Amino acid sequence: MGASLQQKVRSDQQRSIETKNKILNAAEELFSLHGFSGTSLRDIHSLSGVPPSLCYYHFGSKEDVLQAVVDRRADAHQRAMLELLDSFRQKFNEGPIPVESLVEAYVRPILEQHLSHGNGWRN
Repeated sequence: MGASLQQKVRSDQQRSIETKNKILNAAEELFSLHGFSGTSLRDIHSLSGVPPSLCYYHFGSKEDVLQAVVDRRADAHQRAMLELLDSFRQKFNEGPIPVESLVEAYVRPILEQHLSHGNGWRN
């Protein structure tokens, strides 16, 4: 594969990621304001500025968009929680982790994201 073709593929992949993020950001905002039933794909297309055909291409249905919104936040939360659990495991020398620390590992990532990472974590 030539260098210019590799650059085009990377550019297309980046554009695809950006398009998906626009759709997910708009959907997340609308779902938080109007609920799942009160949000249409047309609303998501309008707010995201993404043509309907690309929304259908990337996700297919409103249910799939909702699942992607939830998955995006759940994946980030899970990574942060596992990092914290690993640090507690080391702190307690592989012994039992106190319940308070387990609760902290679950709650702290959500609170930190909510307080410091914009509206997506507030929705």
